[in-house]
Amino acid sequence: PLTLLPQLAMGDGGASPTFGPDTSTGVLPLPHVLAYYAVFFAFGALLYGRRDRREGVAVDRITGGWAVLLPVALLGLLPLGLHLTFDPSAASWGWAAVVQVLYAWAMVFGSMALFRLVLARERRGVRFLSDSAYWLYLAHVPLVIVLQSAIRAWNLPSGVKFAGLIVAVTAVLLLTYRYLIRYTPVGTMLNGRRE
Repeated sequence: PLTLLPQLAMGDGGASPTFGPDTSTGVLPLPHVLAYYAVFFAFGALLYGRRDRREGVAVDRITGGWAVLLPVALLGLLPLGLHLTFDPSAASWGWAAVVQVLYAWAMVFGSMALFRLVLARERRGVRFLSDSAYWLYLAHVPLVIVLQSAIRAWNLPSGVKFAGLIVAVTAVLLLTYRYLIRYTPVGTMLNGRRE
């Protein structure tokens, strides 16, 4: 329910309807966008490592219905949310925000459960990508800005430039993570001690 409060402020409180969270374009995030993501972050931080009464992992207990949640979210809540958000004759912004919040949380729980099922056993490549994710998140913006400026004038379709930019930035950052970050003090700070 806490997610609904900042969601109601998205799209100028419904004056400029948008599906999902607004995008902060400045150095400092918009307060309602920060609050929105803070709810998800706080939930994850509180859930991390928790055990339920039966000494099982708490996330397994609350995400058990992925086979129902994902179809309901994708086939029901998503189209309904888009309709309520962008159809001028539809219900109020409040109802659109409620459906958007339900969609977001259904996707969170459904995706967590599906990935715990599919990726339950250890895989080296997946572990490497998982460990590198924080480094990629922190370091991608300067590289994207530099490469974007470099390829801006190229006479190629924007989709090709976009795909090339993603591949190049990801490759550079995965290489730097592997050879310069992973087993260094920076890697320990990002992910904890690795063996």
